Amino acid sequence: MIHALLLLASAAADTPADKCPVFEIITSEDPGLLEFAAVKRPDDVATNWDEVTYNWTVSAGSIDSGQGTDDIYVRVVLGDVVTASVEIGGLDPNCPTTFSGTEEALIPTGDE
Repeated sequence: MIHALLLLASAAADTPADKCPVFEIITSEDPGLLEFAAVKRPDDVATNWDEVTYNWTVSAGSIDSGQGTDDIYVRVVLGDVVTASVEIGGLDPNCPTTFSGTEEALIPTGDE
């Protein structure tokens, strides 16, 4: 199962909107794991991607792999509702830097 949530945020008045990237948080599920990915909008411009950092937090479960990258896997149990938030560093300081997405673990791990 794959879901996409387009997260839009307003840029500060002194930063043109086309200078701020917009991210989608894409989620997918495998037994016992939820995947969250911060995917930049394809028409994004004006960002030096070599300097971008990713710091993820989750509301339930635990980050199994991917901290510091644009894609994490969260270890979950059936029924967990997980909000994953990512703080993206290296963007224009007048642009939004935090994005999040929520998903419920619906596929049993085989242990339940």
